[in-house]
Parts: sequence; C-alpha cells; structure tokens
Amino acid sequence: MPDLSNQRRLASILLKCGSGRVWIDPAREQEVSDSVTRQDIRTAIKSGAIRRKAIQGTSRSRARRYAAEVAKGRHQGPGSRRGSPLSRSSKKERWMRRIRPQRELLATLRTEKRITPAIYRRYYRQAKGGMYRSRAHLLLNLQLAGHLAAEASHEYGSPLPGPLPAPPGGPHRLSHAAQALALGPPAGGRAHYGPARLCHDHHLRPDRRSSDRCGR
Repeated sequence: MPDLSNQRRLASILLKCGSGRVWIDPAREQEVSDSVTRQDIRTAIKSGAIRRKAIQGTSRSRARRYAAEVAKGRHQGPGSRRGSPLSRSSKKERWMRRIRPQRELLATLRTEKRITPAIYRRYYRQAKGGMYRSRAHLLLNLQLAGHLAAEASHEYGSPLPGPLPAPPGGPHRLSHAAQALALGPPAGGRAHYGPARLCHDHHLRPDRRSSDRCGR
C-alpha cells in the first residue's frame, strides 16, 4: 500500500478541508501515488479518484421523536425529573403563571361591569406588586372589601360561603385565623387555627414557619 500522506495533504489544501475528510479511491491508489504536483491532484479530483467526504453530523430523528412524546405528556414521571420543583421552572415563568389568572379575572370583572375602573386599577396595581398569592386570594379580598357580591363571586369560584364584613384596616389586614374560620375546614380534613396560607386548591394549611405542621 503506497504512502499517500503527501497527496492527502495537497488534496486537503485544494479541497479546503481537513486531511481526515479526504477520500481516496482504494482501487486507484497507485494512480494517485503518481500524482506529485498540485495540477496532478486537481486532475485526480476531477476524475473522481479523490473526493471530499461530507461532514458527519448527529441525527436529530431520535431527539425529534422524544420531543414529540414529551409534548404528549410522556417521560414526565418522578423518575425523569431532575432538580427541585422551583429549579424546573424559572422565576419569570412562575410569576407569569401567578399573575396572568389574576389580571384575566380583573379584566373579566371590569368588562362585565362587576367592578368600576377605579377599583380595577387599584387591584391591578396591587396584583402587580405581588400582594395576592393566587386568583382565589384576589377574589377573596374583592369579596371581603365589599366590591363584589357573594352571588357574583361564586360565579368565579369564590372560596367564601357568603359575604363577610371587611376589617377596619382593609381586606388584606384580615388575619389568617379569620380566613380559616371563614373558609372552614377542608373537605375530608381538619381545621387549623394557627398561621395559615391560602393554597391554589382553595384549602388553608399552616405556614411552613409555624410549629404546627399540616398533615397534607
């Protein structure tokens, strides 16, 4: 087998690629070995004895198939998750999931003339400031402040059974214990009278900082 390192080097310069991508026809190696000048290498390239290999890429077919399965909800179990729940979504995404339902609720109430534009603007700015934890929390404060009737608030999923008088310091001044008493114990659960939080499923549970832990 002849040494074709020099021919391969010249061919890589003419083909403008690395020497590893230079392909030499095994059946015409003797003919290529006689090519010692650049013109000879050009002739061998035109005749097809020397060619440039295509770039070897990585197939995306498996990745596309996997992405299509994930879009259907596959591969999303506990064994496929990496990182904590907070690390799996960015702070921006969590904020969008929190604020968009609140703004949608306020826009709907304003469009249906359930609240005045002034009330809409006030609660819009409060929601932007992060005062409300969820859509249910915003609806709760609207009802406690008397801006929304109990019958109307129930249409939007209010957790309160009926209207309650607003506290002197404003609806956001209502203590957690008062909210717990207003909501009552969750279905199938027990009542908590310590510091509480309103969850997205409209249940109250003790704050994590409280010594009284929730069994849920």
